[in-house]
Amino acid sequence: MTAPNTHLHDAATKLVQTTTGHPDPTLTEELTGIVKLHAGLAIAGAFVPVPGLDLAALAANTWTMYVRINKEAALPFEKNMVKSIATGVVTNLGSNVAGVLAVSTVAKFIPGLGTIGGGMLLAATMYGVTLAAGVVYMRALAGLKAWEDDWRGVSPQDMERAVNDVMQDKQAMKNIIEDGKQYYRANKDSINRQRQQQDNPTPPPPRSKPEEPNPYDEWFT
Repeated sequence: MTAPNTHLHDAATKLVQTTTGHPDPTLTEELTGIVKLHAGLAIAGAFVPVPGLDLAALAANTWTMYVRINKEAALPFEKNMVKSIATGVVTNLGSNVAGVLAVSTVAKFIPGLGTIGGGMLLAATMYGVTLAAGVVYMRALAGLKAWEDDWRGVSPQDMERAVNDVMQDKQAMKNIIEDGKQYYRANKDSINRQRQQQDNPTPPPPRSKPEEPNPYDEWFT
């Protein structure tokens, strides 16, 4: 198993090098953090009780992830431009795990197993697919710059073509998803804790009321 962080780090490093022209470890870490955050958030979609809506939740989460990557990397792509890209990536990657998706969907209808059982079957897959979606997108963006002089000149068709070029390597996509699934299973508890912290952030401590000045203090100074 190759650690998912290796896939992410390599893809983020190439994108940072492409967009800035030089290595930037801080930006690389921020981009990988975005993908890992959304991979964790994707797990919640596995427990959506209505079959089919779990994939819709996955696509929406992926879209949000892409928008955040664009913002962090200072790329001038509008939200609507990447919406169809996110849906296409999820659909394409989903074909690699169609069996798991089908089994988890059926499980949600089984009395006694239902949403929780189906979600448990699907959680690792959601995590792995989201990691792969992040890797695909960053690799595609890095490839775009190789033949585009200006990011503003990139069309939706250009981006779609670059994404498709990356996803042509079906075996690589399967490997990334599988590595992500194994990583989730091995670190499920810590990943779920991080996700719960995102869903229910600890509120900041209440601000103490500033002490009112005593008007008579000046008498003693």
